[in-house]
Amino acid sequence: MRQILIIMCLWIVPSLLWAIGTPESVRKFYGGMVDLEKASDVNMANRIQQTMASCFMASDKSGIELTIDGLNTMPSTLYTMKLHTMIFREKSLKVSCNVINTELVEQPDQNGIEQKKGAQHYVSYIKKDYTRNDGTSSYNDLVFTLISNGLIVSMENTTEDRNSKTPRPSEDNERLSLEQLRAKAAYCYTKKDYVQAYEYYEQLVKVAPTDGDAAYRIALLTFWRKGCKVKYKKKKLAEEKAKEYIDVAIRYGSDEIREKAMNVRDNWNNDNVYF
Repeated sequence: MRQILIIMCLWIVPSLLWAIGTPESVRKFYGGMVDLEKASDVNMANRIQQTMASCFMASDKSGIELTIDGLNTMPSTLYTMKLHTMIFREKSLKVSCNVINTELVEQPDQNGIEQKKGAQHYVSYIKKDYTRNDGTSSYNDLVFTLISNGLIVSMENTTEDRNSKTPRPSEDNERLSLEQLRAKAAYCYTKKDYVQAYEYYEQLVKVAPTDGDAAYRIALLTFWRKGCKVKYKKKKLAEEKAKEYIDVAIRYGSDEIREKAMNVRDNWNNDNVYF
């Protein structure tokens, strides 16, 4: 009996340790759409819209670029204003939302144990229904949240249902910011879509050549030839490129990344590939 209890604890404790609640910014944004329907006056509706706009990460007041809900591409602040107009002022839109779950977005590391520890983003899956005069439209949203500040860095619709298939982010890469690239690269890696993950990491190191973290992640993928077997058909070529990336990680990475990268390089040079 005692052995059974110990085994159950070993299984339950890690599960509880990594259990994730809905990020506050996600809860506030989607809750704000529902609150707009209940707003009793303009001042209250304006405050709700401003709270919704503050849920997004941005370098200025316009927010991040969004292409969502069949609308034209627009900044997130303008998107919340449009929702304010349709839901509160015009009463032309009713919304119901359900947060399905939130997961850590992992990244490649030396071994699986450290992936969760190094995660930088959450991804939340949301089911929402928009009811207009012409009927109801259902959307499945992917929302990426930066762990360090809790703000939304990317939001988009997916045609997949979280309950049936794993959603994939869109492949419209031209408008992606650095933080969005990091989130989507790690997300695809988490879902074992290594080809798409590798493409995102390649974009990231191209637009940010001094990003030590990105160089470290793509170095590992290249060495393992995960997502790049077509590009590096010979293992030797992949290893040579991986060592170039790892040198960049050592040169530009944070203290933590530099230490990891040096450890990886030493093991590669000594043919001690234990991961």
